[in-house]
Amino acid sequence: MDADLREVVARWLPGVRVDSVEPLTGGDVNAVYRVDAGAGTYALRVYAAETSAEMVMWEHTLLGRISGVVPEVVAPLMTSDGATFVERDARAVSLWPFVEGRRLDRLIGDDRLAAARMLGRLHAALGDLDGIEARPGYL
Repeated sequence: MDADLREVVARWLPGVRVDSVEPLTGGDVNAVYRVDAGAGTYALRVYAAETSAEMVMWEHTLLGRISGVVPEVVAPLMTSDGATFVERDARAVSLWPFVEGRRLDRLIGDDRLAAARMLGRLHAALGDLDGIEARPGYL
């Protein structure tokens, strides 16, 4: 295991024993790790090099506002100094509550219906937000 990742996790969980940091599969852009620690299970996200700090701040602000309205949306955790991400090797890194999940099976109608309902709630919540500007780095 990458000892540096343990040190990064300590920014969020000072003094907490980190038992393991294991890579998760399935992501296309960012590296994501499952973190098992004395305080619980988390997801550590290491953003792609081209993701700017402004892009990360925009995303974290949006998710923080939506997480209180749509239960399936989680917000990143804050470090002991109130930041939602840190930099490691010129990349943004954030820590999240770990949410167990699985890939949608498009052949299962109940899966499609549940996804559609959640997407509808998400779009409604986003439509109710004021003051959201375009994400930096995107048109």
